[in-house]
This record gives sequence, C-alpha cells and structure tokens, in this order.
Amino acid sequence: MVRALQDAGAKTGKYYCAKEREITLAKVDIDDLGELAAKYDVSTIPALVVFQNGKVTERLVGLQDEDKLNIWLDNVLKK
Repeated sequence: MVRALQDAGAKTGKYYCAKEREITLAKVDIDDLGELAAKYDVSTIPALVVFQNGKVTERLVGLQDEDKLNIWLDNVLKK
C-alpha cells in the first residue's frame, strides 16, 4: 500500500489492498488548486484525506514512517 501511495504521482489511480478492497488515490497540487485545499482544510503537506460516500471520514497530516502509515491505512480500511 505504501508503494501505491508513493507511486501515485500526478495521476489518479485505483489500487487494491491486501484486504481485497478497492481504493482510489489522487494527488492534488494545492498551489494550483488552492480553493480545493481550503475547502478540505489542507494547509500542511503531505496530507491524506479519506472520503467515503462523498464525506471526509479520516485524515492524516505530515510525513509518516512506513509502519505508522500502514497501521493507519489498515484501520481506515477496516471501517
């Protein structure tokens, strides 16, 4: 999963995690899309924002080590 986050680049892509759940990742340049960043209260990068059914359900801000990121993603995907 971490590799998928690192490789997302400037594109949107669909990835499958080990739990057989599909997730979509999108990278947004907050300098180019400042209104979108403001709408979702993103002022620090990196920031991961999880949407489910169009609503923000989770967020993680700041650089994370791989173990913490994997634990966070596992918890998000359990919901």
